[in-house]
Amino acid sequence: MNKETNKILETLELLLESCPCINIPGHEDGGYIYPFVWEKSKQGEFNALNLSLSKGWLQPTDHDAIRTSSQAIEYAKSFNSFSLNEDEFS
Repeated sequence: MNKETNKILETLELLLESCPCINIPGHEDGGYIYPFVWEKSKQGEFNALNLSLSKGWLQPTDHDAIRTSSQAIEYAKSFNSFSLNEDEFS
């Protein structure tokens, strides 16, 4: 990281010590933004996939594992006996 970037990062870290998030008033989903640093040389190109992988929102897997687990799922043969009648639950 070059000196200017490092200086900016240190300043941001000082500012965020008191509040690790930024509140957006009136936002219906909570409105918090959590700043982060993306270092391209270590984390690769910044895009949605790489961000999701780095945050642990997605996990890499192979297609054989997905195929095997989906084949093991037992599906209902019919829904003829399926009912939402509340009297049957009492």
